[in-house]
Amino acid sequence: MARWKASLVSSIPVCGLVARNPDAYKWKGLFRVWVVRKAALWRMHDLMAQSYSPQQMGDGLGARILLRSGLKTLGVLIYLNLIIKEIIDRKLNFHVFSERTVRLLGSHNDPDWPRWHG
Repeated sequence: MARWKASLVSSIPVCGLVARNPDAYKWKGLFRVWVVRKAALWRMHDLMAQSYSPQQMGDGLGARILLRSGLKTLGVLIYLNLIIKEIIDRKLNFHVFSERTVRLLGSHNDPDWPRWHG
């Protein structure tokens, strides 16, 4: 767990992403993908670390609840990979993709939030 935590980034500088690929990261959707991935990894680490302690104290139920939350977070990463694949396969419009990344971050500025579109 310590090595995993040490590998997690503590910040995502926008200028660093643009420096990596100025064409790709000018699109906000790709930046949001990066943020969702990093936030999900932090959340998964936190939940797994928290589930270890109850398990050691014999509280299997508490550990399972935290583990389930970690699996739901993994589901967000799987969903993100699926919509990225749809973009690559040209099955999804980039603007729809961008809207979905806004919702994954939980933007309250979106008038349709939290309603999901198909």
